Amino acid sequence: MKRTARIVIATLILFAASGLADMELPRVTLPLMTTAPTIDGVIAEAEWAGAVRNVGMVSQHDVKLTDREVVFWTGCDGTNLYIAVKSELPPGGELLTRAVPDDARDVREATRDDSVEFVIHPHLDQTKGDRRYFHMIINERGARYDLSLDEGDPRNPVDMTWRAVGLVFASAKQDGWWHVEVAIPLADMGATSADLSHPWGLRIGRNFKRGHDQACWESVRHSYHDVPTMPVIEFAAGPPVVQIVSLRAEDKPRIQINVSNPGDDLLPVTVFVSNAWHHDPATETVEGLAVPPGGTETVTVEPRHGGPDGDHHTIIGVTSADEKAVYYVREFVWRFERPGPNDRWETIKEDAEAIALEYAVYPYRNKLKARVDIKALASRDAVTDAQL
Repeated sequence: MKRTARIVIATLILFAASGLADMELPRVTLPLMTTAPTIDGVIAEAEWAGAVRNVGMVSQHDVKLTDREVVFWTGCDGTNLYIAVKSELPPGGELLTRAVPDDARDVREATRDDSVEFVIHPHLDQTKGDRRYFHMIINERGARYDLSLDEGDPRNPVDMTWRAVGLVFASAKQDGWWHVEVAIPLADMGATSADLSHPWGLRIGRNFKRGHDQACWESVRHSYHDVPTMPVIEFAAGPPVVQIVSLRAEDKPRIQINVSNPGDDLLPVTVFVSNAWHHDPATETVEGLAVPPGGTETVTVEPRHGGPDGDHHTIIGVTSADEKAVYYVREFVWRFERPGPNDRWETIKEDAEAIALEYAVYPYRNKLKARVDIKALASRDAVTDAQL
């Protein structure tokens, strides 16, 4: 049974106070985008204004926001699902990128590179018909490993031959960030307009190397194929677009939330923020907003911070004014202080693993000819010779 916003928020407050339960899964309801973003590898805030925006991904190691910054967006226009991920680059600006794209086949080697990862379930909670969901991993070059899984076929659920043939991918490195933009046709996932009327499951992840971490949206530690722990997203006419703008100012925590109304009528909403530092009791901020048509209202909360010895436990919720509809919920733990750039990353020599050696013996006297394929070598442009 779907819980009301009031029950969700009350439950979150109780869990935050007790610390005895798993954290609430992310949940979002937003309208379809009226204008599709341009998929060119450069994330422009204005182009993604109609998508939900989140700050920070959760480390698989300690289930807290990773020290390496990530911002990500998602939305849908009824034809494509759009996802954008912006993540900080390591010192020197290089990603681990060895696998090369192959339009004819999956590239499993992409799983060993810096990558983005998505698990999309457009048929969540369906009991008949198409019950497939889809898993994709894509590196900087666009080398892709994808597959589908079918809840309706438990004996043979995995289809390695599935491919999102119409997927559009673009990425670029800019100003210390890796930008990724993706458009995934609903038709490639067997999703119809009817599927837009029920919830979807959606995992969004960033796989870091040079200090491996599989960071994701949700504050849980489960298999990516564990359907009950997937974040939930719904599309409907009428809700606002919620964008988390920031968690930090330069010298203190600052949680900033934008709530935009793309509709034609005044939109009353309630914004709830709970934050507890270390052993402090949670402090709660509740603000009622009346968002004008085409307008945006901002809520800013600067919670108490007692220093580097404690974590912040934060809950952000946006609901209808009567608290019957949930538009946004996320619960997470994070630390205000971050290690310096050189301490957030590890320097590892992976290049040797990227070289494919091919050799053959030809019928020449006193000769051995060899061929070394270095196209997947990160430092390939610097290679001038080879020794065997």
